[in-house]
Amino acid sequence: MYKQLCERSANTQNWIVLNCALGEKEETREFNVMESDDFSSFLEPDHDQKLFLEANKIAHRIPVQVRQLDSIINDISDRPPGGIYLKLDIQGFDIEVMKGLVDNNARISAPQTEVSLVPIYKRMPNWRTSVDELCARGFQLSGFWPVTLGERLEAIEFDCVMVRGTTIET
Repeated sequence: MYKQLCERSANTQNWIVLNCALGEKEETREFNVMESDDFSSFLEPDHDQKLFLEANKIAHRIPVQVRQLDSIINDISDRPPGGIYLKLDIQGFDIEVMKGLVDNNARISAPQTEVSLVPIYKRMPNWRTSVDELCARGFQLSGFWPVTLGERLEAIEFDCVMVRGTTIET
């Protein structure tokens, strides 16, 4: 995917493509590549809900370099100033990524992350925990948009957009 992103972004000035994962600390970790790439994650699949049984199955594991979001933001600090719109789609690992954002939290104007109502990975935070974490960082909810619906149109995952503002009790 890294190669594809490099090719697609070759003619644009506003993209920075890095070949790494994000997390709480700088390290090398084993990454689970699932049968369907969309489900690849550091976390192990949780099939208790009987969802995505074939697609969310570990095909193999690869070592990946993990960096803190703070170090990435520091590396691109020569970019034009202004708020950062942070789009995360990290398959249940979002809070771990936010833990790696300490010094540059104020530079994030609006984070967007996928939150789950149904756990599809073991040890993944539920949507309330994710929203609470972002509220504690000074963001407030802007909206939820469905990403994944079940067979009976029940919500499984939402995109959650938050904006910098007054912290609201959840």
